[in-house]
Amino acid sequence: MKERIIEIVERNYTNPQFDINSLASEMGFSRIYINTKFNFIMGCSPHEYLEKARINKAKDLLLEENKIIDVCKSSGYSNKKTFYLAFKRQTGNTPKEFVLLNCETCD
Repeated sequence: MKERIIEIVERNYTNPQFDINSLASEMGFSRIYINTKFNFIMGCSPHEYLEKARINKAKDLLLEENKIIDVCKSSGYSNKKTFYLAFKRQTGNTPKEFVLLNCETCD
């Protein structure tokens, strides 16, 4: 089940509409069942896992010198504010701060 969850999330995390309901539907289980199983198997909530996957992708894209608004869309966020809040929650920095702290070729 863990491998299937990871595969489904990896395939869909860039879709802003993908959420726990989408995961449950694709796996053929109820939202409540998936939420409980997910927490047990993965050690975090589906929302936390999805946010981490999206922000990890965003970090990679930012370090490739992409524009923040493009990174926002490419990593599964349809709203810049939501992206900024999630990024700050996961990394402790804004996207711009992250780039300045981690980009070796930026001046």
